[in-house]
Amino acid sequence: MAAPAYNYNNHPTAVGGVASEQLFTAYQFVQDNPQFRRQLMDRHPKLKKNFFSLLKELGLGTRASGPELGHYEKDWPINNFQIGTIVTAPSGPGQPGIYALDPGSMLTSNFPGVGMVTFSYPSERDIVYLPNGKSAFLVKKNTDVNPHQITLKPLNDTDTLVGAITAGGRYFIGDNASPEGSGSVESKVARYFKYTNVFQIFKSKFSITGTALTNQLPFKNIEGKEGSFLIEGTTDSEALHMWRLSKGLFFGQTSNNLTGYSEGLGHDVQIKTTQGMDQYVEQEGHIVPTTPGTFGIENLDSVDEILTRERAGADVYLLPMGYNLFQSWNNNMIDFMKDNCFPFVKGSFQNSPIFSETDGNDHFLWLDFAGARKNGRTWLAKHFSELDEQMGAGTEGYSWKNTGYALPVDMFENKGGTNPKQSCIGYEYKALNGYSREFEMYNHGGAGPITKTSEIDAMNLEWRSEIGGHFGLGNQWVKFKPVA
Repeated sequence: MAAPAYNYNNHPTAVGGVASEQLFTAYQFVQDNPQFRRQLMDRHPKLKKNFFSLLKELGLGTRASGPELGHYEKDWPINNFQIGTIVTAPSGPGQPGIYALDPGSMLTSNFPGVGMVTFSYPSERDIVYLPNGKSAFLVKKNTDVNPHQITLKPLNDTDTLVGAITAGGRYFIGDNASPEGSGSVESKVARYFKYTNVFQIFKSKFSITGTALTNQLPFKNIEGKEGSFLIEGTTDSEALHMWRLSKGLFFGQTSNNLTGYSEGLGHDVQIKTTQGMDQYVEQEGHIVPTTPGTFGIENLDSVDEILTRERAGADVYLLPMGYNLFQSWNNNMIDFMKDNCFPFVKGSFQNSPIFSETDGNDHFLWLDFAGARKNGRTWLAKHFSELDEQMGAGTEGYSWKNTGYALPVDMFENKGGTNPKQSCIGYEYKALNGYSREFEMYNHGGAGPITKTSEIDAMNLEWRSEIGGHFGLGNQWVKFKPVA
């Protein structure tokens, strides 16, 4: 499992989930209505959607006009710290001890007008609650050393800190206490961080000669538009372009080692690649190791514990998974239902043109499980074909077919962003005024019913997109990662 949110010092995670503003109408999910669940996960059952088209259909793509995309997230280790070493051990009951904070509890922030400042959250007069049921008072904090050192003493003279506070131990601050007539306490405000991602330029191309354009087979008329035509083969190119977008948003990884020549600028420029969903979960979320063939109801319990401890506000989670993991989910749900004496019989088998000889009184064994409602959350399971396509991520030697995710259906406050409420999963595309680079299609060349831009007897159709993944609430994301 990944480290908890308090360990993300460079890339902290958000906690500002807006549970009251769930996407896709929360009331429908609370009722656990299969009809609406199907609309969300698969509006067209016979159509295998890729990741990009799913996000687009759900309205999770937004315009952006800046050089990069991002939002602000709030850190939350404000009342939690870790001890690095014991500087001076307490001598007995009622006696104080001096402790150095762990380097991970030392934080930095760039304060306007001041610059980069190193600080820690524990403050004088804080009361620290210990695992043994006792408490300690923070008497003094020494900020002249790095890491900072704190002096703690037990609240009662009969209590001892010997063995109660250890090197490497993590402790939480509950409240504070001040003497009558005393001055103010140290200011303590949670940090805001900016999550950023870059736009990636995707391109695809389809070319056809002028001679081929005048043959009957390569093109067809567009119904209702006299004189127009659609070149056969463009749909394949369009599908390829959507494939590239989808794979970039799902599997994409950031880079710093790529350059290429820009004909428009006349010199080399950086080639940018966007961070995809998987890398985001790996860096900001939780990793739950899973053994192939064992994924079932117990995994929901373990994930729910993570989400509860992370203060997750979403009560609807998507569970996209590779086929092997999805098969394991169904098989283990069958065992769970069998052990608990639930019926599998859905109802009478309906006659169909394919099996016309079927008796309408026959029963139908229904063994698919599209989700579950457990521990106050709705889990929507979905086989995600992009994880196991034989000519894609399902190529032998890859482990994606046993991989899955738990993704929150939620929004959060986007401090300082263009949109005050941001979906925790989606993408942004470059656009300004009437020009959009989400899925731009254009043609050029020296043949066909277009303005000629070349002497070459051919026409080119090109697709161009400038898109980046936009993800948030990383501490509430989970990846089910297979182990041997």
